[in-house]
Amino acid sequence: VSRSGGGGDQSELPSAQAAPKLLDTSTIIDGRIVDICRSGFVEGPIIIPHFVLDELRRIADSADSLKRNKGRRGLETLNVLQKDVPIEVYTWSMLSC
Repeated sequence: VSRSGGGGDQSELPSAQAAPKLLDTSTIIDGRIVDICRSGFVEGPIIIPHFVLDELRRIADSADSLKRNKGRRGLETLNVLQKDVPIEVYTWSMLSC
C-alpha cells in the first residue's frame, strides 16, 4: 500500500499491523462502535483504558436514572464488543507502561 505525498513523492505505508484504537466513554455509551466493528471498517485492536471503565461504572451506579441507563448501556456495549465482535479488545492501565 502506498500513498501519494503533496509533491508527488511515493512513501510506503507499513502493512504489518493496523494501529490500535483507543475508545472514550462517550463512544462506548453511544454504542454505534459495535456496528462499525462488525462491518469491518475498524482494523486493529480496540483499547479501553481502565479510567474509562471506572467512569462507566460510576455512571451506571448513579442515583440519576438517565445517567444510570447511559452507564449500563455503555457496559453492555463493552460486553458485546468483547464477546460478539471479531476484533481484539483490551483493557489498559496507564500504570502498566
